[in-house]
Amino acid sequence: MAYTVTQYRADIVKGLYAAVGLTFIAALPLGLLGVVDLVEALSRRPLEVPWGTYFAIIVAVPASYALAAVLAASAAFVTRPLRANVVGWVLTGALMTPIVYGSVGLMLAVLYDPVGATFLEHSTRHEVWAMIPLIMGLLAPMGGALGAYAWWRDRKGKPLL
Repeated sequence: MAYTVTQYRADIVKGLYAAVGLTFIAALPLGLLGVVDLVEALSRRPLEVPWGTYFAIIVAVPASYALAAVLAASAAFVTRPLRANVVGWVLTGALMTPIVYGSVGLMLAVLYDPVGATFLEHSTRHEVWAMIPLIMGLLAPMGGALGAYAWWRDRKGKPLL
């Protein structure tokens, strides 16, 4: 199977659609956090999260999902020839899932102060860096299972996204 720019572009677009979806899901709790901060500010009480930190979070979360989308879509593109059977789909899923969650973990580690420290209150920057490979390894089997599910959907002619 030959690789084409059109295929790569299609994979990137699918990945970015997924990133937009994840951003909308994350927007719900982040929006609630903003409302809580606004109510606390109007009540002249201490903020749950300082406004500068809140702004950093609402920028960093979509950025980490966009990075994850590009990296995972690139992995999907490269592993495209493997997806002729269920094993290839499982391997693709097992590769893509750690990439996505590793990108989010990377955001938490790189932007530890203020973003990572806000989400992971009782962890140091070093502990956050150490958690990334562990979490990636633990989530790879889940990605493999999702890959098998994607194979089943593909065989049935159903859209993957």
